[in-house]
Amino acid sequence: MDQNSRSFRELLEKRPLNVQSVLGSEPVALVSGRDIAAAARSAGSIVLASNVRNPLTIKGVLKAARELEAFVMLELAKSEATYCGCTFENVPQLAAKYSSELGGGVLFGLHVDHYAIRSREDLLDSIPHLRKLVELGWTSVAVDASHNPDWENLCFTRDVAMHIPAYLGLEVEVGEIKGPGELTTVEEALFFIGGLNSWRIFPDFLAISNGSKHGTY
Repeated sequence: MDQNSRSFRELLEKRPLNVQSVLGSEPVALVSGRDIAAAARSAGSIVLASNVRNPLTIKGVLKAARELEAFVMLELAKSEATYCGCTFENVPQLAAKYSSELGGGVLFGLHVDHYAIRSREDLLDSIPHLRKLVELGWTSVAVDASHNPDWENLCFTRDVAMHIPAYLGLEVEVGEIKGPGELTTVEEALFFIGGLNSWRIFPDFLAISNGSKHGTY
């Protein structure tokens, strides 16, 4: 996107408030995951979400997005943030730095991937931690309480999502990734999303179990 265009300047003014607070007038097009999801639906397209465990991955993905004039999501899972070169603290800074080095004009979001909630203790710990991540500039969150029974998954997801600003992206999950034989059913998805909607929570993305599995294979 042309960094000198009127459209780009208008886009910068519409960035999420947490991003404007962090980046100020820097011409970095870090936008809400919710806006990216809406744009993708409108265009009938998909969005690449790339896990960025290494700083060089951030630069490579942003460079490709710029060359293809595509928007992209840079994501880091809660588990990855504990052992990788990228952390929740440094990814926003690195992404802004590399975007500027590439000449700007790259539209991207920052997605907190698979933020696992396995217990009430996790739930209580998540509220202040996610608030901090929002303040750092993350623009989308995946609440993953799928390890719990359906009812607890719904309640835990609801309780966390209510503390995430509505202008940011939200991903939720029903069904764990276990490989063949553990597929999410339509009924499970309808129960889950319907329950969240009844609390005025409207996710942008739904992660399901579709037969895939983790690892190299």
